[in-house]
Formats: sequence, C-alpha cells, structure tokens
Amino acid sequence: MTEGDWDKAMNVDVKGAWLCSKYALPHMVTAGGGAIVNLSSLHARMTYPGYFPYAAAKSAIVGMTRSLALDWGKHNIR
Repeated sequence: MTEGDWDKAMNVDVKGAWLCSKYALPHMVTAGGGAIVNLSSLHARMTYPGYFPYAAAKSAIVGMTRSLALDWGKHNIR
C-alpha cells in the first residue's frame, strides 16, 4: 500500500465522520444537547486478512466517538 492509498482510505472512512461531528457540535451546544451516531464495523474489534487499512479506519471511528462522548458530554451531547 502506498501512502496515498492510506490517505485515501482514511479520508473516506474517518475524515467524513470527523467533519460531520466537527460541524454539528456547535449547533448541538446551542440546542442544549444532542447525539452523534457514527457507524463502524465488526472490523473495529476483529478482522480478517486483507482488510487493512479498513480495520484501522473503523477502529479510529470507535476511538473518536468515545473521545467525543467524553469531551462533549458536559454539553449534554452523547
């Protein structure tokens, strides 16, 4: 895999979820709370040969979502 292939996979699988959260959060704070639902895959926890970097991207979404919940929970955002 090339670095470009890695970047493309992360942009497709992770960056979109991050950007949606980034731009939704200020509106949720103004509204007094909300919920962010990010979809991952079983590949975040167990995977099969040949699914790299998909498994890494799905694991990143799980970690990002957990971190967002911890950081933004004080604003009633889950």
